[in-house]
Parts: sequence; C-alpha cells; structure tokens
Amino acid sequence: MKTKQLFYRISVLMLTVMISLSVAAAPKGRTLLNRSLSDFLLMYPTASEPEEGKMMAESFARTIEKKFGVTLEVVSDSLRHSKPEIMIGATDRGLSQKFYEASHTMYDYAVHTDGRNIALCGGGIWALEKSFRLFIAALESPAGVNRDFAPSGSIKGEYLFPRADSCNLRLLSQSVWRYDGDTIPKWWRIRRKDCRNPVRAAAYVDVVTAYRPDVIALQEYSPKMKALLEPKLTAQGYVKAFNDSLQHNFTPIYYLADKFDVVRADVETLLPPEFNTGMNTVTTAVLRFKKNKRMVVIMNTQLWSRFDKEKKGSNFAKVDQAKQIITIADSLRRGFDVPYLVVGDMSSTLSMYPMKELMKAEYVPAVWKATSKDFRSGYHDCSLLNGYSRHQRFKDAPRGMNAIDHIMVGNIKEADRTLKVQAFGRIMPEFVFPLSAHAPFYADFWVK
Repeated sequence: MKTKQLFYRISVLMLTVMISLSVAAAPKGRTLLNRSLSDFLLMYPTASEPEEGKMMAESFARTIEKKFGVTLEVVSDSLRHSKPEIMIGATDRGLSQKFYEASHTMYDYAVHTDGRNIALCGGGIWALEKSFRLFIAALESPAGVNRDFAPSGSIKGEYLFPRADSCNLRLLSQSVWRYDGDTIPKWWRIRRKDCRNPVRAAAYVDVVTAYRPDVIALQEYSPKMKALLEPKLTAQGYVKAFNDSLQHNFTPIYYLADKFDVVRADVETLLPPEFNTGMNTVTTAVLRFKKNKRMVVIMNTQLWSRFDKEKKGSNFAKVDQAKQIITIADSLRRGFDVPYLVVGDMSSTLSMYPMKELMKAEYVPAVWKATSKDFRSGYHDCSLLNGYSRHQRFKDAPRGMNAIDHIMVGNIKEADRTLKVQAFGRIMPEFVFPLSAHAPFYADFWVK
C-alpha cells in the first residue's frame, strides 16, 4: 500500500515538473512564428517621412499593446541587432524589398516571412494598413501567425472609412491646388515625386474611393484638372450641380446622382474684383434627397487667399466676401427654409474677421457640433517653392481653431431641428498622396 502511495506521489510530482517546463518553454503572449510576440522588434524605414515611418510604426505599436498587452520596441532599419523583426513598409531588409522591387500598384499589399522575421508591405499607406489589419486578425486567432501566413491582394475599390451610424449625408471637401504645369519642378524631380495634374487627379479619386462621400466640394478646380478628374468622378456616379459650359466653375459641387436631385444651382463671383484671382467664387446647390424629399443647401467657396502682410486690405476683402455669401444665403432662404452648409477654403482661421462675420450671422462650425471629431491633421507643405512634405506646419487645435478650411452650419434654428452633425475629420496626410497644401476634410450628417 505504501509502495503504491509513493509511486502515485512521484507520478504527480513528475507531471507537475513536466507541466512547469512546458509552460516555461511556451511563448509568452501571442504566438508569432513559434515565438512570443514580445520577442520581436517593430521596424520602420529610416528614409521615410515620419508619418510614413516612425509615427506609423508607433501607432501600430500602440494598437498591439492595447490588444495584446505587449509593448514592442520601435526601431529604424539603421539598427543592427539579433532580435526577430516585424518590418513595416519599405525597410532596407531583403524581406521587405521582395515586395517593393517587384511590380506593384499603390493598392497592392502582401505579407512575407522567412520563418524568423515578418514583413508587412503595401504600395500605398492604405494598402499597408490592410496588411497590418490582417496581421492583427491572425494574431487574435487561436493559432497565431505561422510560416504559412502570406496574404496578398489589392484594396482597389474597397470602402475604407465607414460613416457614422444613421448618416445619410457625407460631405467631402478638398482644395485641389491649381498647378497646371507640364513639367515637374526641380524640388519634385530631386525627390522623384510628380505633382502634375494626371498624377494628382488619380490620387483625388483614391480619396473619393476610400471615403465614398455623397457630396464633393472642390476648390482651385482649373479647366485642365476638370478635364482629367471629372470623367473619373462621373464613372463613380457623381454629377456636377452646375453646368459650366458657358462659365467655368472653380468651386464645383458634385453629388451622387442616385441619391439626390438638384433643385437649383448657381455660381457667383466674389467681390471686390481686385481681391479675386478668378477662382474666388461661391457655388450654391439646393439638393433634394430622392428617398425622403428632404432638402439641404450646399454653398462651396474659396475666399481670397492672401493676408494683410502680403497685400494690404486682404483680411477685410475676405470679410466682404463672407458678407456676400451671407446675403446670397439670406435671399435663397426665402424659398428654401432648410439647413445650409457653407464649405470650402476660407483662408481664415475661426479667430479671424471673415469667420467671425459668418459666426455673427449664426453660422456655426460643424466641428463644434460634431459628436465625434478628429483633430490630428492641419496644414502641410505642397507648393512649387517648398516642394512637398507630410510634416505639419501646424496641427488643428481643439475646436478646430487652427484650420483655414471649414464647414459652417447655417440657418441654425432649422438645422438644429432637422440636422445632426455626427462626425468631423481632417484626413491625415499619411493617407494622402501629394495633393495640395490642404488636407481633405469631411463631415457626416443625419438630415432628418
């Protein structure tokens, strides 16, 4: 009897030791290539701009920490070490370059592994985000990420940014930068970037594809850009509100033809004429929802783009232009007592006189009324003189006080009754090909 008890105790002890050794040998955290996730470094390409390199890697690291409780060290590819690597983007490692040296488009993505390291790759930032999301989903699975994990594909046509719940109107605005040159300026050539209209027109369509707005408001829209961009927008189901066969429209409004009817559309030149580059206009469109027959007025504009230090009287010229927009809206409101959305490049922050004039007339910044807000993006370099950089000259302050592009909600008593601003965001530059100095921005509305 004692022998049996002794044998039983020895067996239990040996089983306990075996379990302990097994636990000690098992990877801690999520399993990645038969290792613990915590064994890895997160690596970004040194040569990239911060928004495409370090900042993006740090953002991915925060996601990993939030989901798995694992804090990864973020390093550049200039570091040589002995740890396994999770490579983000076009690092100098051969495993990354396997994707970037091959033929690909900005929509393509792929994940490569050599059994020890893993490379998350994408032709553009959106595609790179796709490979990261697939990587996270695999880590969340019971099996983790093994050697056979090698997804690849294209995000072309994917709807990347879902709108707020109950939203039936997404308004997207963008100053498209009037550079109509046929040559690539010196700064751009040195950095192998192309700022000519055909390249940028394709990139604007990428933004539209990703955000799928119901209404698009553009500024600095030259005839040459129109010739390239309008057919691409038409192919996606958008119609221009104003027929500019006789008068070119520098501030057009496009809308989804299957969602709205245009009741009325007008274009007026902003005064005074000595403070007008030809592009300073206001386009007004009364849009009616096909489904519920509700109406909303969109007023797209671009105010004079200079300041007093460059041309005396500039700020008060913009005040006069703001007053002109208010007068147009007041006249139209006699026939259309509905919410008014004044959108565009105002060349003024909310603390400057032109915007104060609008607010004095009870136009309220949509960002102030939005349920959810994204303040991360501001103004960045994109010009012939300065070239292009995703580095922010300034980031938008809380309440949107630093921005010069705005959406203002007018006829506020009616708007408070029949319109809700559900979301407002400025699109981060890392999502955007070199387009213009202005980040695209949008708002989601529920028109009751």
